[in-house]
Amino acid sequence: MYYKGQLITPKTKTSIRKIDIPEKLTKILKEWKLACPHSDKNLVVPSSTGSFMDADNMIKRRFLPVLRKSGIDKIRWHDLRYTYCLILIEQNLPIKYIQRQLAYSSQYG
Repeated sequence: MYYKGQLITPKTKTSIRKIDIPEKLTKILKEWKLACPHSDKNLVVPSSTGSFMDADNMIKRRFLPVLRKSGIDKIRWHDLRYTYCLILIEQNLPIKYIQRQLAYSSQYG
């Protein structure tokens, strides 16, 4: 993860995990990557120069403007995690699967 100008590792081993995404999203991300500035870093969401994008910068310059433009009330980036969880619950997926996708160590985590 790139944070405050430095590449850092996640806090725990469980922070590195496989997250399932729909095929449609994979296609969209591949198209997006082709349209982004190219660099040797092979990033999917680079800065305008093709380098790493700082998380704070991304939230201020990309995420919040998209929310405003979409007419969505301001939410925190982390709130997307809970939205994802609710979507999985609504799909009646097994709780153990949801737990793994969100890297919760217990059902109360």
